[in-house]
Amino acid sequence: MSFSKITNFILTLTSILICIFLINLYLDYTIYQKGNSSSLFDNKPDNRNIYKVLEDTKGTLYPNLGSMINNPDLSNILLDKKLIFFGDISNSKILLCNETGQYKYYQSDDYGFRNISNEYNGKENLIIGDSFGLGICIDDKIYLKKNYSNTNNLSVSGSGPLSQIALISEYVNKFELKNLIWFFYEGNDLLDFREELKNLTLKQYQDLDYKQWPRFDFFDNKKLLDDIVKKYIAQSLQKNVSSKFYETKHGKEFSLKRLLKLTALR
Repeated sequence: MSFSKITNFILTLTSILICIFLINLYLDYTIYQKGNSSSLFDNKPDNRNIYKVLEDTKGTLYPNLGSMINNPDLSNILLDKKLIFFGDISNSKILLCNETGQYKYYQSDDYGFRNISNEYNGKENLIIGDSFGLGICIDDKIYLKKNYSNTNNLSVSGSGPLSQIALISEYVNKFELKNLIWFFYEGNDLLDFREELKNLTLKQYQDLDYKQWPRFDFFDNKKLLDDIVKKYIAQSLQKNVSSKFYETKHGKEFSLKRLLKLTALR
């Protein structure tokens, strides 16, 4: 191969790679870093951080907890007590996120999930998923739950396959189930699975033989769990540990790692 052909090949390849990274940079900004210039952003944004919102709000307001892998300290506390948790504090106003300039909230049911009705018996359908199923930044007025009167939604933000299997196992030990709608997000569910395998509680569910899975009686222990989780939240907020809870303000922060992995383009 002549020198000119090698040079042309290198230049062409380099140009293609540069174009790919420029496209990814543009998409990363429009998808992940929505700022005041975004058409989706509110004209009068709420710039308070999560701690200020919790401090200013009268009544019962708690942050969205996410999954066990998002809260390793809490997971370890419950491991010693042979307990497992999912969802949020029961019958409370839950603070979700601020993606467009205004914080979104939802009212949790008796078990800490995002459902209109507290009646679980007689529901034939079950939705399981992560933040997509939960509707992490979606108003109640347009949220998925409005369309399903015969469905319980037990989606938990940040959860992966093992967390969801564990929750399904707890559910079928307590309630009847005919149809399962399982939300899978290829963007991070397998990454979450890798983290779940490091969790001493969740790794017990990697065995395909469901007869070997533990039983924690989550639904029967919900009141006890709420008391423990409330103390955990209070301690975390006192330490100002933002990583414990989801806080999205003006979109996500700039991430070089995200750019190099071509996350937005993928």
